[in-house]
Amino acid sequence: MSKRFLIMLGTGLVAAFVLICMAFIGHTTRNPRPPPPPGATNVHFEEHSALYSWDYLYRFDAPPQVCQQFAIELMRRQSHHGENCVIKTNVFSALPVRLPNPPPWFDASTVTNGLLFTADDWFYAVVDLGRGRLYYYNGE
Repeated sequence: MSKRFLIMLGTGLVAAFVLICMAFIGHTTRNPRPPPPPGATNVHFEEHSALYSWDYLYRFDAPPQVCQQFAIELMRRQSHHGENCVIKTNVFSALPVRLPNPPPWFDASTVTNGLLFTADDWFYAVVDLGRGRLYYYNGE
């Protein structure tokens, strides 16, 4: 085998290895998309994507009405159904999905007076009425 062929083979194998690692390790973003509403404070955001999973977590403090409106708009924006997305509201008791390793700031389990908004299969928003805080999760 020629030296040139071996170099090309080695380069191809390294590139393939890097791509496979990136697919399984994933990528995390911490810049909020979309930006939080005006006046929101204590903003936390994380979006993590890997080969077979995607997690989108958002938290900020704002008046409860602002949190509710933002959650509904974000659910409709992210839903495949758009404006026809059916959003249900219930009194919050627990997040209907177990997050394996949520960041420490995503402490929705501490909410004692809140509303739960759900849409489609993996859209959840909790509005903490006592603290004026939104917890939003969308994952696949």
